[in-house]
Amino acid sequence: MTLPIGSTLVLVLFASDAMYLTNFSGHSKVWPLYMTIGNIKSSILNKPTSHTWVPVAILPNAPKCIKKVPRWSEEKQEHEALQVLQDLLKFVLHPLSSSARDGHDIKHGDDVVRKCYFWVAGWLADHMANSTIHGIYTTRCAICELP
Repeated sequence: MTLPIGSTLVLVLFASDAMYLTNFSGHSKVWPLYMTIGNIKSSILNKPTSHTWVPVAILPNAPKCIKKVPRWSEEKQEHEALQVLQDLLKFVLHPLSSSARDGHDIKHGDDVVRKCYFWVAGWLADHMANSTIHGIYTTRCAICELP
């Protein structure tokens, strides 16, 4: 896709990582999803007080598998938990797909209105979160073609 002359490409970055809340809450975890734009200088982007990373959603953690339910295997439970996560990510990311195609008119700091196209450029996550988000085995390399 070629952008029209005078338009701006806005790179969108996401970050997610599951974290434990406390030892006193039954080892509960929360998995926040954060978003920022890549057009911000790194000296500002990496400063915690600049508040450039915005929380977008809380992703669901997969529940513990129940072993003694007839016709509901652990594999089926894992598949359904991954499907819920994929549906939620599709819901959260859907507005970006239309703005990547059609663009949005946004007034910039120099009082000029430009057509901006938002494009997902990266996802910062550790290996476990990356494997869960992309639906791949945690024992496999996300880059290599070999197991």
